[in-house]
Amino acid sequence: MEKSSDLSSPNWLCLPYDLISLIIEKLVHLSNFIRFSVVCKSWNSIASYHRIQKLNQLSDHQLPWQFTGYRDEKVPRLCNYLPNSSPTIFNFKLRIPSEYIAMMYHCAGSSHGWLIFEKELVVTLLNPLSGNIIHLPRLIDRSRHILRRHTYTSNDYYGFTSVILSRDPSLGSFEVLFFGAHIAHLKFGDKFWTLSERLNYFCSPQSLIFYKDRIIGVCKYGGIMCLDVTIGVKGSGRIELREIIPKCDIYIGDCFLSETTLGDLLVVYRYRYTNCGKFKVSKLIESDGQLPRLVPVDNLDGHSIFFNFLHNQSISVLASNYVGYCRPNSIYYLHRQRRSILTPSGVEIKEFNLEDQSCQKHPIAIPVELFWIVPSMTLPHPKV
Repeated sequence: MEKSSDLSSPNWLCLPYDLISLIIEKLVHLSNFIRFSVVCKSWNSIASYHRIQKLNQLSDHQLPWQFTGYRDEKVPRLCNYLPNSSPTIFNFKLRIPSEYIAMMYHCAGSSHGWLIFEKELVVTLLNPLSGNIIHLPRLIDRSRHILRRHTYTSNDYYGFTSVILSRDPSLGSFEVLFFGAHIAHLKFGDKFWTLSERLNYFCSPQSLIFYKDRIIGVCKYGGIMCLDVTIGVKGSGRIELREIIPKCDIYIGDCFLSETTLGDLLVVYRYRYTNCGKFKVSKLIESDGQLPRLVPVDNLDGHSIFFNFLHNQSISVLASNYVGYCRPNSIYYLHRQRRSILTPSGVEIKEFNLEDQSCQKHPIAIPVELFWIVPSMTLPHPKV
């Protein structure tokens, strides 16, 4: 007996273009956008057309993922482990060459879905989903000045603890910013970096962010600054830190910046005197005709913030887009501790809710790296 045509596989190609475009507009999770793109060649083509618009919408406001930390695996996998949920290990094929897997210790951080490696002043960008690799110039300036190596041996032995990109490199021109005891800036296409002098510890930025065509920073004493990169007549560069809001007289500890989906710039202060840490948040106001100022807030306008204290980075998401995965007005960060029955991997997620001041700990059952990553909008090839 022949099967009825009603039971045959649906013909996805026959769906109207307007309907397919409407489906794309409703997609919030990046993983769903990738799954959409592999349905068929037609859908992949439409997804590619909407890629840049969707990327700008979702960039750095996606639920972050982690890398599994199984050292016996040839290629690590992406996983999604959040409070009150079981670990979800994705089957997306990662294209990470073996030499970079062995170099994970030299990973300076992730930004816009790319991993940034720095070893002996050699900087490399790697997209773990596409396998694309970008080799940047060595960390030297136009005068061939090389940073003097410090006596301590760690990822920041040249004075760098963090790195950020201005945008996804697959979209075109971008900027790279290393910072710590020094600051190094590069615009893609330049042959040399612009390097700063060694910074004063009390004034050096602990967190920097590309925000509305500017580079904004905050130091451990709560001072807000703007980083200016100027190029001289002979092509030599200069980095200057311009004060926006003076620093406090009292050492705060950890200060970080985070941009919400509403375009607000938040300054997050972490006080370490409690087991879980206590957080306070202020919003930078500078567009109402008055002098720039910080206004304390007691909630995150429904957002959740994920901090990477290892590399001084943050990711903010609108919690209503991820019901069941994260709580609104909560701050999350990864923490390593001794392995135990409750935390066999030695890693846990700590959660601080700004609204009710509560603190929770969420053990992770599987080994993961101690940083978040927001995968870039890399579309796989369709199966049919």
